[in-house]
Amino acid sequence: MAEIIGAREMARLLDEWVSDKHPFNPGFSPSFGLSDEQRREPVVKTAATFAGFAFMGHGDQAASVGPFILMLGEASELLDYIKNEYPEALGWWHDFSVYVEDRFLAAKLQDLLWIVRYTERQAPAKYARDAIENYLRFYDQALSRDFEHKQIHLHDLLSRVADLSSEINAADEFHPVAGERCRAWLEAASEEDYIWPIRVAERLLESYRPTDLDDYVQALHTHYADSDDHQRRTLRDGLFKLELAMATTDHERSRIRSAAAEMFLAEARLSSHAMFTLAHLRSAGEWAQGSANESRLTREIRDLRSTLDLSAELKEISVEGTIPGQEVQQLRDWIVEPEDFLDSLARLVSLVAGWLQDLGGLQDRLQSARQENRLMDIIPVTYVHHDGFECCRPRSSEERHEKEMATEHANLAVFAAKLWLAESLDAIRDRYALEPATMAEFVTEHGLINQVDGEAFGRAFRHYWSADYDSAANVALPRIESAMRSIAFAVGAPVISLPKEGRRRKCAGYKPLGAILPQLDEFLGKNAVRMLQYLLVDNHGMNLRNNYAHGIPSDDPQTDAAISLWIVLWLGFLRGGD
Repeated sequence: MAEIIGAREMARLLDEWVSDKHPFNPGFSPSFGLSDEQRREPVVKTAATFAGFAFMGHGDQAASVGPFILMLGEASELLDYIKNEYPEALGWWHDFSVYVEDRFLAAKLQDLLWIVRYTERQAPAKYARDAIENYLRFYDQALSRDFEHKQIHLHDLLSRVADLSSEINAADEFHPVAGERCRAWLEAASEEDYIWPIRVAERLLESYRPTDLDDYVQALHTHYADSDDHQRRTLRDGLFKLELAMATTDHERSRIRSAAAEMFLAEARLSSHAMFTLAHLRSAGEWAQGSANESRLTREIRDLRSTLDLSAELKEISVEGTIPGQEVQQLRDWIVEPEDFLDSLARLVSLVAGWLQDLGGLQDRLQSARQENRLMDIIPVTYVHHDGFECCRPRSSEERHEKEMATEHANLAVFAAKLWLAESLDAIRDRYALEPATMAEFVTEHGLINQVDGEAFGRAFRHYWSADYDSAANVALPRIESAMRSIAFAVGAPVISLPKEGRRRKCAGYKPLGAILPQLDEFLGKNAVRMLQYLLVDNHGMNLRNNYAHGIPSDDPQTDAAISLWIVLWLGFLRGGD
């Protein structure tokens, strides 16, 4: 029978595993020289699990759970996994942290216990404090060793010290210590390696940053700018971001943004590849926002983009799919089957509503996709407006999920419009010989839409049936907002913003549509309100009201008009007692 492994022996095996190897990457899935039977023991499995958490890389995404791998998921999922799947692991990890001799192993174990807030043996902050001390000891040991990517790993060590110190409100105690090490590192580093201690310094409190940090940053700027390689020249982007994070005045931030935008604009002019030019212009556009020269830079970026010819560098890719045309036509026929046009309109409204109000189903489909591809939760996402500027960078999984919901809902709306809605509106007009006045009378019949708005909706139908789709949307959308305001007023929801006194005095006025819709949850239902938000005012959904109110050109005005008129019909079927 194999010898039973205890915590002290397991700690010795962990020390042996990392000795004389890469100090930050001793290898994955350690066997510890044990038999298959011994590796199945809980204490050994626990040690192997820790090794997986502790030595599987680094990166910007790891910052959300300290120095640990995200396990193809979010930080909270990692913590839940440890607590739920390995509850006994926490006690073992405490014992390992006491017995191991390797300072980096001890620091990693203590850091992990701090992150999960383990309280059975001592206060969690004590683990964090011990981890800081051990990280610093190991940093001093690592300075004299040679290993792969040394500068990056030293950066990770001191950065974690800075972050942990802030987390336990001990920055005043430990930031000066990290700051002195950072200063010594900068003085000893080559110009090529300035970037790593500078990144550490950016995390420290202002009073503990090297006083001549600006000189080092400018040296790096010069070092990269003088390069013949455009990829090295554009490494200055990271320097500008560091400067922006450390800037203390609006004037400084504006200057930094202007300089970064000018750099990328210059790279775009030098580039001989249209795709590289486009990428540089996108970066220039992002940096130009909020700069002192925003108007001029934006104009130059757009002028240069207008001259690009991407056809030679793009390969056309086509994707074929099968849509059951017979079933689609059957649904279209079903919509116009009734003798009474009101029954036909009801069928059209209910069919599209089955897609657009089924938000639970949409959420389930997105969740299923996330389960199949967990990388969706790890890869950072930036949402870019079709005009090229960055419009959103989600900071949480909840925010990201909501943006995905809005985007997919917009895709559903467009799909529904193209399959049934757009053509069905024409088919209904032809089948029942409808006039715009008939539509105006229908939508005002139940009293929730007033006569003025109803007549405007009639004009919108006339524009649509004349194939003037842009005019149809432009007439319908403001009146939809007016109708929603009337409904809110009727159910007692406030539609007026009261004046506010203060440094920036605010006059009274009508609440915007985005502020009115959430007040109608009880009357319309949460799914219906959320659907209207996605369609009308969410900038990751169709955003119809905002786009048309601000004169943003549409690539598909027929679809926009069809969705707008469907909302009008949907409102027309509301009853005062619903």
